[in-house]
Amino acid sequence: MKRSLALIITIILLAILGLISRSKNPSLPCVAIANLGPHASLENCITGIIDELSSLGYRDGEEIRIVKDHVNFDPNLILQMLSKLKSCNPEVLVTLTTPVTQAARGRINDIPQVFSLITDPAAAGLLKDKKLTGISDAQDLDGFLLFALSLLPQAKTMGLLYSTSEANDQALVKFFQQATQPHQLELMAIPLSSAGEVPMRMEGFRGKVDFIYTGSSGAVQSAFPAIISSANAMNIPVFDFDEGSVLKHQALGSFAVSYYELGRHTAQMVVAILKGKKTADIPPYFPKTTDHRALVSTVQLEKFKLRLPEKNNIILVPREQK
Repeated sequence: MKRSLALIITIILLAILGLISRSKNPSLPCVAIANLGPHASLENCITGIIDELSSLGYRDGEEIRIVKDHVNFDPNLILQMLSKLKSCNPEVLVTLTTPVTQAARGRINDIPQVFSLITDPAAAGLLKDKKLTGISDAQDLDGFLLFALSLLPQAKTMGLLYSTSEANDQALVKFFQQATQPHQLELMAIPLSSAGEVPMRMEGFRGKVDFIYTGSSGAVQSAFPAIISSANAMNIPVFDFDEGSVLKHQALGSFAVSYYELGRHTAQMVVAILKGKKTADIPPYFPKTTDHRALVSTVQLEKFKLRLPEKNNIILVPREQK
């Protein structure tokens, strides 16, 4: 009995050691993923990357090894993270968000790089660099505004918090300034230098905006609970770039790009590079209108006493989803 138990334990330990050694096999090609911080949209993108790599025959621990890291939204730690990932000698470096991508671009010159979740790659200076290619997460803002105004047809002013330190947010302000004009909608954009400023900055919207939009920047999303708390206190509906907050009934709605699908597109570029293709020969990908879907929270719809338009392609998130 004791001998059988010892044999079973030995087999289990050998299996575990085999898995560990295989997953850390330094001879496997490395794909490194540099992330800004733990957020649902970023994690969805990473899941899409890993799933698509696997479906294309590049399984973690078998054909490749995937090394991930993030800086918990602290930009001061980005260079340290990149140095750590570079020590793994990756065949491809995937960078999520503009701050991480721009740091990698200036720091790393000998590794092909695939960026993802960049709102405006051109404004960030990424499209002219031959060692880079990647994925934009730019939303169809006109489509979003049509969606928002179908729920709030009387809206005259839209509120937007934006981070002064992120190129993504600078681009978002510019894009909304252009997109709101045909809809006779005024944009009230309030700058934010850190997440700690949110309660004070949100007060600037009191009595002045009909709804608030929250974008993808780290400073904004890391303070999302505080934004929602302030918006609730002022009875202002919030539209989020990420549908996750709608599924949780925190935001009224989203006209969102699937970050999981963007992750899959990112993985396809990674595989092309692993097969020998040059980054300069891989065109960047920009989301299409068909990459979006409109979601509305039943809870928030009832809270603000709103009705869905008669003809719509909106997905209504039921109350029990909370």
